[in-house]
Amino acid sequence: MHKEGGSPVYEAVLENGGGEYYSIDNGKVKFDDGLFIQYLERYGFRTVSLARDIELVRIEGSVVSKVSASDVKLFVKEHTISEPQIHNYIIRSTRLFSMNYLDVLKRADLKMNRDTSTSSFYYFRNGVVKVTAQGIEDPVSYNDFGGLVWREHIIDCDFNINAKSTDAVFLDFLKKLCNNENSRLYYLATIIGYCLHDYRAPGKAKAVILNDEIVSDQPEGGSGKSLIVQAMGKVRKIVDLDGKKFDPKSEFAWQKVNESIRIVNIDDAKTGFSFEDLFSTITQGFQVNRKNKDEYFLPLEQSPVIVLTTNSIMKGMSGSFKRRQYNVDIHQHFNLYHTPEDEYKHTFFSMWSEKEWQAFYMLMLQFVQAYLVNGILSCPETDRQKKDAIRATTQNFVDWMEEYLKDFIGEIQPTGATKEMYLSYTGQSGTSLSDKKFTGWLKSYCEIYGYKYESISSIRPRGFKISNQNA
Repeated sequence: MHKEGGSPVYEAVLENGGGEYYSIDNGKVKFDDGLFIQYLERYGFRTVSLARDIELVRIEGSVVSKVSASDVKLFVKEHTISEPQIHNYIIRSTRLFSMNYLDVLKRADLKMNRDTSTSSFYYFRNGVVKVTAQGIEDPVSYNDFGGLVWREHIIDCDFNINAKSTDAVFLDFLKKLCNNENSRLYYLATIIGYCLHDYRAPGKAKAVILNDEIVSDQPEGGSGKSLIVQAMGKVRKIVDLDGKKFDPKSEFAWQKVNESIRIVNIDDAKTGFSFEDLFSTITQGFQVNRKNKDEYFLPLEQSPVIVLTTNSIMKGMSGSFKRRQYNVDIHQHFNLYHTPEDEYKHTFFSMWSEKEWQAFYMLMLQFVQAYLVNGILSCPETDRQKKDAIRATTQNFVDWMEEYLKDFIGEIQPTGATKEMYLSYTGQSGTSLSDKKFTGWLKSYCEIYGYKYESISSIRPRGFKISNQNA
């Protein structure tokens, strides 16, 4: 297999002579297949094995583009436009531009550049920018860069090393999402840096959950969570999944994920979303099954980070849950009735000037640097007790306990009758809920809020008693 490194690999083919691949004899085109393949290789066309499929790429110096057979045809057509006979021959040909024909191109073993534990790389029009804990370096031209880069990863903007992140409107936006609290802003900044840093260490991979700080049984949305993820998608290649429809247990759940995706955005995850179904994907990698194609596994070191936005609290309180997630509270400065567009008088991203983009990119890379320096900075979760109670039980149960707890304190309550009271309160009368599960919720709630729970078996039917710890 022909290995491609970081140098202009197709220069070596030029030395081997490529030559013309056709001649005109008595008005007829004579075509040499071997020379034609050399011609394509001379211009950097190769086959590669991606996700167990054979695909076409074009390597130009350090930049690798995924191409189709049609792209190859357009390239050849443009290069023969001054010679009508071969030009028309190319236009009419279907044989030359099928995968059955082109798969004889040299097979490239691509070693794409990726981040390390201490360095992160960003690809702009004017070169590659390296970020470390020590700082952000000047762009290095692609000709001088020592690694291969996907063209689709190159940001269509020049990086300005002198741009001032303090001028970025996005920084002001993030401050408002953090209620102008520095500890929350620093936490969110390092979370963004973590998501952009394209390095996954075994035992340290986590998903990021963006949630509204105020717990409500009637969540409104519109707080700006999705704009944070969209912003990350302006720096790294992202795939968006509809959280209302997405099921991680579905056979084709991850079919949009491939080796070039860096962030998976599960947008607006539905109430009751099973975070537990993501456990193995977060810690081990993605099992990708695509319709009518071979299944393959994307290991952790090549996997994207998972980001979820949601308007509800995801269930799960055990260490297995906590080890796999970062939770970020979003202050609801913005809502359906007061949007960022209302406040800033423009639409983010689509109406930004070149200067605004440069300030934005400087800001995002500074977040990466902050992460490389500090890791994830800690920040206490807003209304932590209530959110933990919801994770351990349900939103309805916590709302019910908040309303009726005062009536329970110090009094023995029959378990079955109290359970039926809860089901009636939530409009679930007749629903199957075991005494064991209901008792488990009561115990969890008491443990989280610091109440004493006693199981009373001396009465029939059995009951329980909740009291203050110092009672």
